[in-house]
Amino acid sequence: MEAVSWASIGWKAIIILFTVGLLADILLINTAIAFVARSPTDPLRAVILTIFAVSQVVVAFAVLYRAMTESFNRCLDFFLSLYFSFVTITTLGYGDVHPKPEAWGAQLLVIFELVVGLYFLTVIIAIVTTWVSGKRIWAESKRVDEILKHTE
Repeated sequence: MEAVSWASIGWKAIIILFTVGLLADILLINTAIAFVARSPTDPLRAVILTIFAVSQVVVAFAVLYRAMTESFNRCLDFFLSLYFSFVTITTLGYGDVHPKPEAWGAQLLVIFELVVGLYFLTVIIAIVTTWVSGKRIWAESKRVDEILKHTE
């Protein structure tokens, strides 16, 4: 019986480490797209990929919540943990599923998911703002070129 519990703890640790690595990778890639490049070559594609990344983050946090199911007020199967992750990252917070008061690890994980969700909201706003302001600048420069043509 002892070997089974150590094996389950080992698999749980491997899954958690893989999921945390995936989250770090997603965050780094989106940071490069939104803030390092300053203006993506195709802003619509960048927004769509960011929304896709948010869905990956929801699944990754659902896996982490499922691994910590004993820290919540209800037993979380995968679909309930996916529901809780989606409700958390969108900041809806219905309150039907929540971490137990003594489960500080789960509470920190929920806070981290909220921060990640706000980060992705910032990324989407930054990309759309750059896209819209870039179109406006392009349109104004084209208008100036037309005025200059007529004055010559």
